[in-house]
This record gives sequence, C-alpha cells and structure tokens, in this order.
Amino acid sequence: MIAPLGWEAVSLERIVPNAPEVEETGSTFAENAAIKAISAYQATGGMPSIADDSGICVDALQGAPGIFSARYAGSTATDTDNNNALLAALRGQDDRNAHFFCALALVCHRTELVDTANLITEWPDLPDGAVLIAVEGRVNGVIAHTASGQKGFGYDPLFYVPELGCTFAQVPSEDKHALSHRGQAFRSLLSILEERASLKKITRGPDLSSGS
Repeated sequence: MIAPLGWEAVSLERIVPNAPEVEETGSTFAENAAIKAISAYQATGGMPSIADDSGICVDALQGAPGIFSARYAGSTATDTDNNNALLAALRGQDDRNAHFFCALALVCHRTELVDTANLITEWPDLPDGAVLIAVEGRVNGVIAHTASGQKGFGYDPLFYVPELGCTFAQVPSEDKHALSHRGQAFRSLLSILEERASLKKITRGPDLSSGS
C-alpha cells in the first residue's frame, strides 16, 4: 500500500529481532496504533515507523469486539475461534450491521517532513523531535450468518459488503482494499505524505544484507 511512494515496508522483527513486545494498553484504536508506532520508532533508533490497529465493531453488541477483535475468544484465539464467538454472540439478533475500523499511525522525525503544521508533536511517550501522523478509515457492512470465502483473514469471511455483493474473504486483496478500512487509511496517509514528506529522499535505512 505504500508502493506509490517508492518505499519498501520491512517488518520490525527483521530489523530488531529482539524488539520488546508491545502492550496494547490504549482504550481506542488510535491510541493502540500510536503505542505500536512509537515503540517501533524507538526500537529502530528513529526510523520512520508505521503501525495500525484495526477491528470489527458490531452495532448489536454496542461496538464489540472493537479493540479486542483479535482476542475476542481469548488471548490464544484463532480466527476461526473469534468468528465462532461472534456468531454465537449474534445468535437470534436481527440487527447484523457492523463496520471495520482502522487507525493508522506513522512516527518519524520532524526533519523528514517538509511541513508539520496540524500534525501531532505532543503525545504520551512521543520522543523529542518526533511527529505522529494519525489517520483512520471505516467501511460498513453486515455480519453474515455463515462464513464464506478463503481469502483475507480475521473476520473477513463473515463481513458481507453490499457494494461487493460478497464477503471480504471472497475477493482478491486489490478489490478488498479499494473499499476497506485499511485501504482508506493508507490512502489518507499517502495523501499527507505526498504533500509534506522529504521521506521520499530517505537514504538512511536498515542494513538487511547480514540479516540483522
């Protein structure tokens, strides 16, 4: 999703294999995304770091699973476990409306941006000189009564999107992200960076030649 900027996304574990495990202690998607992005920025010594926090929010369940989507059926739950738990919670419910939500955070040093106006420079644990860019995306849908599709992950097999006429798990990722919460968030981020970033000119990056 960041390919239009000419960047390569590299997982944190490839750069810092022993990076500390991040505790998602926030009460919102935005707080958890920021916690993860700040942690990665610090662990890599100040490299531009992107993190997201996403989940499914069901109207009849007052917004649950929400930020607990990945562990709705327990801390060691699989996608199937979570899907089954959600179906059980909605048994007998007529209201199946839901939405996927994504909060995306990028942390970088302010010198890597041409303009930091209206961006976040003060946030809990945000290092001196760092800037936080926070964006979000949302897509509405309906929780199906049965899982359909083999693509995607998480709750995709249950998330029916009227515009597609099928679940997220039944379409290629390109079609999914044209509408998805995460696709929307990344397009918002790219729009900001295309206007403000000198990040395109970054020469500092991870040396992966030795596997470190």
